[in-house]
Amino acid sequence: MTFAELSEVEEVQSVAGDTSTLLKVRCASSADLEALLARLYAIPGVKGTRCYMVLSTYSERPPQAAITNFALEG
Repeated sequence: MTFAELSEVEEVQSVAGDTSTLLKVRCASSADLEALLARLYAIPGVKGTRCYMVLSTYSERPPQAAITNFALEG
């Protein structure tokens, strides 16, 4: 199983810092989040998780074509 196969996963990023991958997920309840975490731990290579819950969103932008295309073309 891969991250992309999990319907709750909306985004997957490679990040710098004390972790290597960041997932943005959306779950209907804390029980659903707990079930998702169990499925994540079943994926080979997943050794741990940290959860941060969004309480409010003040700004959210769609992908910006000029930036995204530049990153892809590199």
